[in-house]
Amino acid sequence: MPDQKTENTQEKKTASRKRKRRPSVVWRLVMLAAVAVLVFSLWQLVRVFQNYREVDEDYGSITAQMEKRSVPVPVTTAAPGEESESNAQEKEPGEESEEGETGQELVMAVPQETEEPYELTVPDFDYLRGVNEYVIGWIQIPGTKINYPVVQGTDNEYWLSHTFENKEKFCGAIFMDAGIEDRFDDKNPIIYGHNLRSGSMFSRLNRYAEKEFWDENPYIYITTPDELIICQVFSAYQTTADADIYYFGFGSDDQFQAYIDRVTSYSVYDAGITVTKEDSIVTLSTCANDVTQRFVVHAKRIQN
Repeated sequence: MPDQKTENTQEKKTASRKRKRRPSVVWRLVMLAAVAVLVFSLWQLVRVFQNYREVDEDYGSITAQMEKRSVPVPVTTAAPGEESESNAQEKEPGEESEEGETGQELVMAVPQETEEPYELTVPDFDYLRGVNEYVIGWIQIPGTKINYPVVQGTDNEYWLSHTFENKEKFCGAIFMDAGIEDRFDDKNPIIYGHNLRSGSMFSRLNRYAEKEFWDENPYIYITTPDELIICQVFSAYQTTADADIYYFGFGSDDQFQAYIDRVTSYSVYDAGITVTKEDSIVTLSTCANDVTQRFVVHAKRIQN
């Protein structure tokens, strides 16, 4: 019969083995939880990229239904009495420049030898209305992936999570602020779009923080059922979601001029473009680094 000392020793060994097994069980549970989290995260990532791919395919199929046409470098503006170097070389002695409604001379920019004509999408609005009755235009920036229909709904929430084809996806659509009654006839129509890691929607707007990108992509084209609007970027900057730049329907010309001066002063670069209260502009907005930040681009209408 074992003595008391032997029994105590055996009990200690048993207790020791139990203590060793307990951490092993806990460790296994931790590992299982970590694996579960990893699998869920990977699934979410795959789902996100699947969403990106589907949205690119959806918008790509819509664009594929449209015709294309080549256009020259657009008309740009210069202050009265000023003209671009290229235009001065091309104009015959005594030849007058055409004067625009605002009193500014309209100057045709001459393409460089290395420049190719822009290829623009020509939207078929009968087809687009069959897909989405809220379509009001088409926006494109040559040289970028921005080439999308523009919608306007009754609020600014729905199109954040629904595509042009009314599919519920976080990529959303490109849409005009619901409060703008005059649409593209407003002095400052504001258009929103998501900033996606895939580079789709309005992601490329953030690159206007780079001077080289700005210089290479200065023009924004907006096609409506009635006209082609050409705009030239004059200001771009990062700001907050509650910044004092989301205004439209100005009560007076002086208010509009004060707004122009303010947003011009915010710009990361001086584009050297004069914008006055007689002009009209377009504002594009997307998310920046986080949900509280926005990147905004303002462009002046230079041709209708």
